[in-house]
Amino acid sequence: MNSASDKLKAFYKKVPVWKQIYYKWRAIKSIPFRHKFFIGYDLDANTYWEFYLDKNQKKPRRMVQPYSPQSMLFNYFDKIPIQWSQWLKYARKTPPSIFDIINDEERIKKLQIMANYRDSEQLYNKELKQAKIDYNLEKELHKLQDNKATNAAKIVQRSGYDLKDLQHKEIKHSSNAKLQTDASMMKDNDNLQSPSTSSNDPWADAAKSSDQPTKAAVKPVKR
Repeated sequence: MNSASDKLKAFYKKVPVWKQIYYKWRAIKSIPFRHKFFIGYDLDANTYWEFYLDKNQKKPRRMVQPYSPQSMLFNYFDKIPIQWSQWLKYARKTPPSIFDIINDEERIKKLQIMANYRDSEQLYNKELKQAKIDYNLEKELHKLQDNKATNAAKIVQRSGYDLKDLQHKEIKHSSNAKLQTDASMMKDNDNLQSPSTSSNDPWADAAKSSDQPTKAAVKPVKR
């Protein structure tokens, strides 16, 4: 059961058969002394009328009678279908039928579904395009890194060095430097810990001493 049949069932509950016959009788314009004529109704059972205030009036006035009037609501144009709103404003010559309103509502629903599908499709295409851009950017970055490494290897090879020998020399140089540093530190520690040999060898001390005479300082003695 589709939505159109549900709407028709709900409408016929509000407008039973006897009321439909009454509205058809009120739509007859040949009855004398009648100034108000029934035109039609919508799915909410709101009725629409034309009426004349006097005999000299050529263009009838139009009005809506709500199915359930609201005491504080004076403008029903926002509560009624757009087709009947156009008719009330004289923008539509012929009044719409129940089936016209149902068909228009179904058409609007289809348009909304298509618009939502179109929006989803555009969003998906946008995300897919952005994903492709990110993938290509990452791919180019990897290419740049690989090209830099390849260019560096080519430069080293053109200079006459081999990368393996260069790395071996760097390791050997660093190990030799460490060995020299450790040896110098051990030598300094031996010099600090060994006692002085000047006191054991007097001849070495005499050789280091100067042969030049030194001036004697004589201090006067007080008597």
